Amino acid sequence: MLTRRHVRGFTLIETLVSLVIIALMVMMALPSMTTYFQNSKIGTAAQGFATGMQVARTEAIRRNLPVEFMLTDTDVATADIANVAAPSATGRNWVVRVFDPALAAFRLIESKSALEGSGQIAGSTPTVAVAGSAQVPPTAFNGIVAFNGFGGTATTSEIWLNINNLAGGACFPAGTMRCLRVRATPGGQVRVCDPQLAAGDSRACP
Repeated sequence: MLTRRHVRGFTLIETLVSLVIIALMVMMALPSMTTYFQNSKIGTAAQGFATGMQVARTEAIRRNLPVEFMLTDTDVATADIANVAAPSATGRNWVVRVFDPALAAFRLIESKSALEGSGQIAGSTPTVAVAGSAQVPPTAFNGIVAFNGFGGTATTSEIWLNINNLAGGACFPAGTMRCLRVRATPGGQVRVCDPQLAAGDSRACP
């Protein structure tokens, strides 16, 4: 004789309680998730600037010619961007270019928009910002880092690009943003570091 099993499901109250618990857990995790995504934007941007510098350095060695890495706010989709771009120490886009004597003009090697890989829609103002400067000794920095045929820079000063995302909050320790720095030494070494980390950490800025 077959017996009928009674299958008990979730009651409405049990379902509502479960949804409330899940909602609370999501709300608790939301601030840390937001911080993570905002910091990821800084990391992506910093690596992008470092990659651009490495491209310029590699091309300078390969061609045995001066090659420039330039920060700019000019739209990289602009025609003849290599020649019309306005350099800026706070430019969020970058252009790598080489001067061609035969054309008496610059030729484009590579360029990148600040919105590329940022998760923002075209036409938005990039949330990640950059502040470039020349250090030790301090000199004027116009947004251009020129690499020579030996792979070094055309300056005796170390170039710093400080990357922040103030839309996500203040830099650590005042806030939660892990603001980064891209360093280019006169010898041509390019690396990303965290100026807030203690000496001895491989990610810290010397």
